[in-house]
Amino acid sequence: MALLEPPLETSSKTRHLKFIARALAVLAAVALYFTFRFYPEQRACSDFSMRWLPGHEEAYELWKPQPSYRIQIF
Repeated sequence: MALLEPPLETSSKTRHLKFIARALAVLAAVALYFTFRFYPEQRACSDFSMRWLPGHEEAYELWKPQPSYRIQIF
């Protein structure tokens, strides 16, 4: 590059594309967070409710009650 030659033009298009890609990645991360933030609680609740049928002691065992609380009361 000589003194009188203009500097090489850098494409601003790549800068815009990098910015858009980063913004989309952040939006995807936020969307995934809000989608799956209560997943463990929802899974535990659905598992408990699926086992809560008459004659099944699995829900009582999952609940882990105090010794004074018998299954007949449950």
